[in-house]
Amino acid sequence: MMDICTYHIFRSCIRNPKLHLRTLDDIVFDETTVACTEHFVECEATIFDCRVMTYAPLSLDAIHYANHAMEVLAATNGDLGNFKVVKNEILLNSHFASTCSLIIETLPQGTLLSEAIYTFSQEHLLQGLKNLKQRLLRHNVCHTNLTPDNIIVDSNYEWHPIRWYYAVKGKRKDYKAFKLLAERIHECSIPERFAPTLDILSHNNNIEYPGKRFPLRERRRRVITENGTGFKDEHDNWVIEDIYRHATDFTEDRAIVTLKSGHKGIINRSGKYIIPPVYDKILFDTNNGESKAYNGLELTLFDYLGAKIMS
Repeated sequence: MMDICTYHIFRSCIRNPKLHLRTLDDIVFDETTVACTEHFVECEATIFDCRVMTYAPLSLDAIHYANHAMEVLAATNGDLGNFKVVKNEILLNSHFASTCSLIIETLPQGTLLSEAIYTFSQEHLLQGLKNLKQRLLRHNVCHTNLTPDNIIVDSNYEWHPIRWYYAVKGKRKDYKAFKLLAERIHECSIPERFAPTLDILSHNNNIEYPGKRFPLRERRRRVITENGTGFKDEHDNWVIEDIYRHATDFTEDRAIVTLKSGHKGIINRSGKYIIPPVYDKILFDTNNGESKAYNGLELTLFDYLGAKIMS
């Protein structure tokens, strides 16, 4: 029978992961973020430079919720979140070799809604709420605890729920949650005419917006339009069309681009792919010329020319 974790065992685990974890050799926990919810003890961590939230079950119900949520999210092909149950990962007792599962959830970049609600305008927040509602309806999935502390708002004002162990099939409590969130936005957020200008928000929160002027890098200037992100040359001619949701500036003839679907790849200054856009996250190391590409926790390593080294 699978054992369940305790708060004290989990604290010991994050302090000495090499003694308590069976397979996750490269995980680094942030001990300052340890907290307990009703069914889980949680802690933020990084795995291969990817920011994640980790959860250990405190009850048998928690294990059931996590396994069910993983099945629900698997059917969405990563559109809602990356949530994985790593079975028998935590070694609870070295003498008896008892174990329990560790749940790992990829954390998106952005700001918690509980903070963003006082910074972003009503217009952007309500649009993010509407978009999330449509995504959940499209997949017939419900997050049964949609609170401002369980939603991250990214730089495009899109909403990303976290703690997906609350995921179930169907609508259930979503309508009530969306109504409460809309009421909270109207009560707390800033009207559009009084909201900070986007250039100020960009300076403070690294938010990008149409019309923002970026510096010329390697004879390419990143340009954001209402359609998306692309690149112009030094003569202000389009070289790479504005078809991407996001892109980095060029470094060593490489820019990491994100499609409208959310998948990432690497292009050169001509717009040709060095690494195809099929990954959740990509990191380019300027020291050794290698690129790390992730799909969830699965790592693929590429050399400088874009050939696979390891997968």
